Amino acid sequence: MDFNKSKDALSTFKDWIQKIILWITGTALILLMTSVVIDVILWSVFKRPMVALSELQWHFYGFIGMMGMSYTMLKGAHVRVDLIYDNYPKLIKKIIDTIAVLFFLIPLSVFLVIHGVDFVEASLRISEKSAVEGGLAQRWIPKAFLPFGATSLIVSSFIRVAWIWIVGDDPLVQKGGK
Repeated sequence: MDFNKSKDALSTFKDWIQKIILWITGTALILLMTSVVIDVILWSVFKRPMVALSELQWHFYGFIGMMGMSYTMLKGAHVRVDLIYDNYPKLIKKIIDTIAVLFFLIPLSVFLVIHGVDFVEASLRISEKSAVEGGLAQRWIPKAFLPFGATSLIVSSFIRVAWIWIVGDDPLVQKGGK
């Protein structure tokens, strides 16, 4: 297979995943903002809070955070110790990024997927609902955000590593590099 075709295919796939993540995150953000506005109106005007809405908001915050991490990973804008990192040559930066992703981030994300799925299954099995009257009736649905977000982070991480080694034109890896 032609090397340029590989680069183009990876670039297309990365762009497609970024768009999906942005769409999902944007939708979740709109739902979060809507739920906050409704919650405030219910509380301020009618003095009747909607407990399920308040509980759901916390799940949205976590989900949006997980999806934001996935997007940031795809963009190569994740946090690293740039003070030290900037002084290394490009090859060392690629190796550091690859080791960090493959041996730390992906195993943690796999752990979150495995235990998150168990968490969702247990919630579904016992028909878990909120302990608070008026709270969420189907707790397994927002709990499914955890394995979904962690899976997104795994996919983004593999794309990131492939991007670093196949495309190699990561501006953050090149920044300050030799």
